[in-house]
Amino acid sequence: MPTKPKAVSLGDMEKLESTQFPLDQVPEEFDGAIQTSEIRDDARGNRCLFVEIAIDNDSEKVFTQKYTPTIVKEFREAVAKLDFDSLPSSDDMLHWKRYKVEASKVQFDRWFPVARASTS
Repeated sequence: MPTKPKAVSLGDMEKLESTQFPLDQVPEEFDGAIQTSEIRDDARGNRCLFVEIAIDNDSEKVFTQKYTPTIVKEFREAVAKLDFDSLPSSDDMLHWKRYKVEASKVQFDRWFPVARASTS
């Protein structure tokens, strides 16, 4: 006889809740580090670059940016201008700036690295 599935606890649901920093609270410009990055399919089946960025390298202020095929070139070029040949690690603090980008006639915000952050 099959066993009855265990009910989902409130604690399990709490673990599932988003720990992402709200995008409307991300400053126009900030210093931050890439925590993780991966290329994977989005909900529409498009291959995209997903980058988790920690503002001031603070694990409590992490948000995710999705760079679609229409804008990933701009992101790659921004990283290359900073003399990286791959995505920087969490040890590399960068200065990020918000830009309006357009995809499919819709404008939205994306943050791009514009400089290496000063270490002083």
